[in-house]
Amino acid sequence: RRDDFLVEVVDECDDICEVCPYQLDGVCQKGKRSAKRTRVMDQKLLKILGLKKGRKISSQNLFSRIKEKLNFSLLIKVCGECGWREVCIYYLKLRNRWRKKVGLI
Repeated sequence: RRDDFLVEVVDECDDICEVCPYQLDGVCQKGKRSAKRTRVMDQKLLKILGLKKGRKISSQNLFSRIKEKLNFSLLIKVCGECGWREVCIYYLKLRNRWRKKVGLI
């Protein structure tokens, strides 16, 4: 497909981190604890998706894996302490689906 592109798998600052005010020159400047926590979250997510750092994968394959393997319960385990949860579109989308499923909304 035309919108398909290659994604390089990393467990450090990436394109998503570009908007973070603590990211500078590809390094988390918020503090060692925050940088480590972010790396641990990335590594948990890679394990769930069956990916390894350094691999290149098509975006369509990546999106399919995310849709197939990542549910709200797993997302909480990965992103539980993340300060960006309440503005993360993906997190909010899965949380709303879960809330509907369990009858909270």
